[in-house]
Amino acid sequence: MSEALVFNCPSCGASLHASDDTDTINCPYCHNTVIVPPELRRLSQPAPLTLDLQEIRDQLATGERIEVVKRVRRATGLGLKEAEDVVEAVERGDNLQAAFELIAAFMPGSQAADDPVVEADLKALAGETAQPPTSLDARQAAKAFGVFGGSLSCIVIGSIALVLAVVVISLGFAFSQQGGPLAPLVNRLNPAAWVKVELQFGEAGIGPGQFTDPRTVAADPAGNIYAGDFGTGRLQSFDSQGNFRWLVNLGEDQYIQSLGIDRSNVLLVVSRGVIRRFDTADGRELGPFPNPQEAYFEDLYVAPDGRIAVIANSEDVLVYDDSYNLVLSIPQAVSSVTADSELDSDIAIDGLGNLYVLGHFNGSVFKYDPQGVFTNRISSEGDETSQLSAPGDLSVDGQGRLYVSDIYGVKIFSSDGRYLDKFDLSGYVAGLNFDAQDRLYSISNEPRLMRLALRK
Repeated sequence: MSEALVFNCPSCGASLHASDDTDTINCPYCHNTVIVPPELRRLSQPAPLTLDLQEIRDQLATGERIEVVKRVRRATGLGLKEAEDVVEAVERGDNLQAAFELIAAFMPGSQAADDPVVEADLKALAGETAQPPTSLDARQAAKAFGVFGGSLSCIVIGSIALVLAVVVISLGFAFSQQGGPLAPLVNRLNPAAWVKVELQFGEAGIGPGQFTDPRTVAADPAGNIYAGDFGTGRLQSFDSQGNFRWLVNLGEDQYIQSLGIDRSNVLLVVSRGVIRRFDTADGRELGPFPNPQEAYFEDLYVAPDGRIAVIANSEDVLVYDDSYNLVLSIPQAVSSVTADSELDSDIAIDGLGNLYVLGHFNGSVFKYDPQGVFTNRISSEGDETSQLSAPGDLSVDGQGRLYVSDIYGVKIFSSDGRYLDKFDLSGYVAGLNFDAQDRLYSISNEPRLMRLALRK
């Protein structure tokens, strides 16, 4: 019994004493039942409903889930969804003890219940306000009890983000693949890409800077670029920024098959079985390349030391020094190894003098040492990542790595033949060539001419 309350009987005026555990008393003087005035009542309060984590778990274990949800709602004032989230968190085994202790302090009858700071903490914990909890215990409880207001929003936002990510990644993958319009951008932005696009230009047509069927590309030490159209015989030059310099018309059906810059800065052009020479400054044609063997030239590649490797008669390899003297010959370089005929070959030579012959019909690259001895067969025909399906051209960088264009991208192999990686460019790349600064030039049927910087 707590401290008594004194008031006067409304019937006889006698002084009456009422305790805080009743709302009516009997007047001992006039024997009437008197109602204690409302302003003086202190009705006994029911014991606060507590949130004991173990009791909740016990109730859940006996299948009283609905009762548990009701209990959480009555004790905390949470909405139905938030209370269900709490129960689900308990079922998952989340550590909510700190949150439960905090809420117990907020319930009626506690000293914290009337504290405005605590009240604000409870509202923030329950997601009713954007204000974060102010006390350390409240922040800890909010962390443990974060399922309250934000769980549903997080799930919804996370689901939407996941769907968008799948869509964006799928579209990006499709667009960045061989022939995709985003391939150059992907290579430019990707920090792990083998190459970075430094320059790109080209469009369909027969005017300056336009192409009809470009298949060959080369660059001189000053960075000037040269490109040839296969069928029309149009030979063009551009400066290092892609600005048009000059054009020479070799004539239709001249079939420009390969380009290279020799040690004297002369442009070498393979066309209809011969190697023609042009001044790189203005496109003026110079004297012919010597051919005492009367070979039918089809491809050429200039090594860093000035040696010129040539494919003749479909698969014969001829190597000339920088004065055009023949220094090495490898007859039937492909079929002598495979016993299968080869009608279309391309060649590259590295800084050590190793030779690489791409056999289009055999779907492989055949490596020879500087003395012309066969040492390795690189890749094979097929659709696997490390295989070649429809190869276009090959080139070799300053590290001795081999680059082979294919319908599935440009594939990279180590000097000993191990597959390393690949990258995608727009269209089918028919021509590849490195310059003296180890920058890679490519030309495709898009039509698109690119200068690419290698990853260091």
